[in-house]
Amino acid sequence: MINGTELPGTPCDDGNASTAGDMWDVNCGCIGTPTNCTSDAGPDQLLCGFVASMNANGIGSWTGPQGIAFANTSDPQTTASSAQSGTFDMYWTVQTGNCIAVDTVAITFLESTDAAFAFAQSAYCHGDAPPSPWVAQSGGSFSAFPIGLVINASNGAINLNQSAPGQYTITYAFTGACPALETQVISIAANADASWTVPAQLCANSSPIDLNALLTGNTGGTWSGTGVSNGYFDPAAATGQTSITYSVALGSCSAQSAQIISVMPNVVANAGPDVVACGLNANMQAPQGSPAGYWTVPSGIMPNGPANDPHASVSGSAFSTYAMIWTVSNGACTASDTAWLQLIDPSPGIWVNAGPDQQLAVIDHTLLEGSASLGTTLNWWVLSGAGSIDQPNDSTTAIHGLATGTNAIVLTAMLNQCASVSDTVIIQVDDLFIPEGYSPNGDGVNDTWAVRGIEAYPQNDLSIFNRWGQLVYQADSYSNGWDGRSRNGQQLPNDTYFYVLNLSGHRTYNGHVILKR
Repeated sequence: MINGTELPGTPCDDGNASTAGDMWDVNCGCIGTPTNCTSDAGPDQLLCGFVASMNANGIGSWTGPQGIAFANTSDPQTTASSAQSGTFDMYWTVQTGNCIAVDTVAITFLESTDAAFAFAQSAYCHGDAPPSPWVAQSGGSFSAFPIGLVINASNGAINLNQSAPGQYTITYAFTGACPALETQVISIAANADASWTVPAQLCANSSPIDLNALLTGNTGGTWSGTGVSNGYFDPAAATGQTSITYSVALGSCSAQSAQIISVMPNVVANAGPDVVACGLNANMQAPQGSPAGYWTVPSGIMPNGPANDPHASVSGSAFSTYAMIWTVSNGACTASDTAWLQLIDPSPGIWVNAGPDQQLAVIDHTLLEGSASLGTTLNWWVLSGAGSIDQPNDSTTAIHGLATGTNAIVLTAMLNQCASVSDTVIIQVDDLFIPEGYSPNGDGVNDTWAVRGIEAYPQNDLSIFNRWGQLVYQADSYSNGWDGRSRNGQQLPNDTYFYVLNLSGHRTYNGHVILKR
């Protein structure tokens, strides 16, 4: 340090007459003068920032280079501000009387560091996008405590999926001349797992399935989608491609998984009609078309061709009845139907009898009485003429509406649809016979006018007229009782008479009758 102003050789007067012509020496004092002045600007400083607190002693004033500003140049403890970083010399000047002393202090201003940083969230889940923090100033270093968080030391990016769940204190720090650090607490949670296995194709008539049984991730979530109710999926309510979503939360973390369940429409199997064959060979009769199918045959049946032929030819080992199963499938859906195959031995002999022929007078109905071998199936049918059979499959039955003349009625007996025989009964129906004369003479022959078949029409009426058109006889429900007398009981003379016979809505007969005793 330099004491005083170094002006060697400058004349001075210390006021002592005995030392006239004294000169200033290097100690800034007159030779022979005991007075000194000193300056203390304080210690040199190295600081982070652009404002320094000065620390001089005594009474003096501050000066400095361009760019340095003092809050108060007379205050030994004032502040000095710099517009830029660097090292600057500051001067503290002290004057005591004629003695001036200057001291220099070197102040180094360093740019301060800002360790401020922030993550967007304080909590993250596995599966979230890897977060990176905002930083006020780059160049620091990131670290975390405790161990388990995978963080990039340079930029603070966190690898969430490789980090263990837990709570971590993250520090951003600067070292060196201007150290700084900031901290933030971050929590990492295991992500919720909404994974589930898509079932194989379902059929629309399948039973509802328990969706929770398909989970491979966390349980306790919720299901949504068409056909979903209380965690069950009903295929009948969602034919086709259906999106089903599972949502689950695990603490603050949630996950969702949407997948497609495929439901196929139902299929219907049709094995065709039951087949009855005479002998040991037959052809099945399932309809051709889609979807394709195949036959499952029981023991005793041998296919003669491919099992997927709807009209498959088969052979049996014995005369019996077999269940032939036709199965169709569209992949997810399968259906089966059964056709019964009856192989019948055609050899047994059978007989049938339609009963005796009949001859009927006027009436159009009678009783058919047939018989046949035990176990046969019977069927009455009209070969010629007319008739309505009450019970065509019974051996004994009534027939109505027979035609006048010859009626041929057939009774067929069939055994197992292989053997059949028939017999015919002839029923002759005679028309009404009205005689043209009679002789009511009491000899017991033709004593009354007998109309054959009149009993078939009990609701008839008869009127007899003489040749002059006079009504001489009348009867309701005539039953062959006219014996040649008039309405008052008198014998009518031999003559030709005329009749009108009305059969009550059926038909009316007109003609003449000769009365001769």
